Amino acid sequence: MAISRYWRLTGFATLGNTALELSEARIYEAGVLADTYATLTATIAPASGVVADLRDGVATGVVSWPYASYSAPAFALVWDFGSGLGVETPW
Repeated sequence: MAISRYWRLTGFATLGNTALELSEARIYEAGVLADTYATLTATIAPASGVVADLRDGVATGVVSWPYASYSAPAFALVWDFGSGLGVETPW
């Protein structure tokens, strides 16, 4: 299996095309938190909140994007594990 430096989360959908609201976005490998040392960014800035809050372990804050942002073809949440690092792709 290949080790992937970048992981991208794309293709979001919400009921009624309302705002995308996330409180946490993490990557696990074999049931263990795997993104501790990765940098998480969004290709389009959120309308509210801070992307770093998606990795703070607290599910009470919300980071949100309007439909026009998260439905854009360029929208993604991107984890960068750094050169020579990454998470193994299980498929």
